[in-house]
Amino acid sequence: MPRVNVLLATALDKSLDYTSDVALPVGAIVEVPLAGRKVMGAVIGGGDSALAESKLKAVLHAPDVAPLSKAYLKYIDWVADYTLAPRGAVLALSGIAHATKLPRRAYHAPEYIPNLPELSAQQRSTYLELKDYCSTPTVLDGVTGSGKTEVYFHLIGDVILVPEIALTHQWLIRFEKTFGATPVVWHSHQSPAERKRAWHAIASGEAKVVVGARSALFLPFKNLAHIIVDEEHDLSYKQEDGVL
Repeated sequence: MPRVNVLLATALDKSLDYTSDVALPVGAIVEVPLAGRKVMGAVIGGGDSALAESKLKAVLHAPDVAPLSKAYLKYIDWVADYTLAPRGAVLALSGIAHATKLPRRAYHAPEYIPNLPELSAQQRSTYLELKDYCSTPTVLDGVTGSGKTEVYFHLIGDVILVPEIALTHQWLIRFEKTFGATPVVWHSHQSPAERKRAWHAIASGEAKVVVGARSALFLPFKNLAHIIVDEEHDLSYKQEDGVL
């Protein structure tokens, strides 16, 4: 029986070996037993435990969702090293707990019809310059109301991230006026059903634009094009305790 090494979405740094009825690729999301409970995890390789097969527990379920990419798993390792946090705690930020069952109401991707605002000469110059640097972190400096958002709207490809839940409603109204539809939203004040529907839309690649709080950075995006951080000075970006 195949063995898999699984990183659990819990406050553990060490991965554990399990058996599986079927071969599972690296990145596959699985549900496994741990100390009398069920937890979610991700396959990070083949099992290499010296324990006899009879000593290993079996994978309970592998949801029908796309596996996490190897690049994403490397990102988990990098964040854990940088923050001195357990790898499993960082994996938990990915929201894979929502992968267990499909949401009752499926997400239907809207058709975005841009009605972009006109840019001033300075905004257009900034926009054209930023286009050349989209593959590298770039800071756009300007006071509130100086016109940064209009520049962001012209840069939007697939993803937008904004920091504060309190700002989200006002920002979504502006977005819908500009693009004719609302993006997927991700923050802690959503209901479990809303978060489950959003997670599956993001993990499947159906969600083209996401507006979320800081935790949205850890979602398993497909073909991530842009990350735009607005209002970076806000205290909601600052955290001195652990990753959870």
